[in-house]
Amino acid sequence: MKLEIGTYILDIDKDVTKNFYKSYYEITKNCNCASCRNYLLAINNFPIEIKYLFEKLGIEMDKAAEVYIPYKDDNGLLIYDGFYHISGSILTFQEVFTMINIREDFSVGFRNECNLVPKTFPTPVIEMSFRAKLPWLLNEKNTY
Repeated sequence: MKLEIGTYILDIDKDVTKNFYKSYYEITKNCNCASCRNYLLAINNFPIEIKYLFEKLGIEMDKAAEVYIPYKDDNGLLIYDGFYHISGSILTFQEVFTMINIREDFSVGFRNECNLVPKTFPTPVIEMSFRAKLPWLLNEKNTY
């Protein structure tokens, strides 16, 4: 399925991606840090257009390959970076990696170079990086 997101044109296999994520595990299975646990809570509050993007790509939001908090903004929101894998290829993209704003508080970019790809992930595979501004939702002290 061809999909255009900003300057990127992707050829993805939503069904293959979706089938992989059905049997994959939540990020907190291998990591129980506050950042990952807070991310799991925050994704439940994502706006509909963000949830729709993940659904359109066949990705289950709670099964990121990686999430982390590099910093906090001036308003106290946590800046989350992370990435997911998608079965497919990038047909057109910029020479320099570019993030596309889906909303003011959420952007994505795509690349062929992938990190932490599970051995069972089907090929071809691309990586969707994201940056999100999210609140602290855990009922414990925010140490970030």
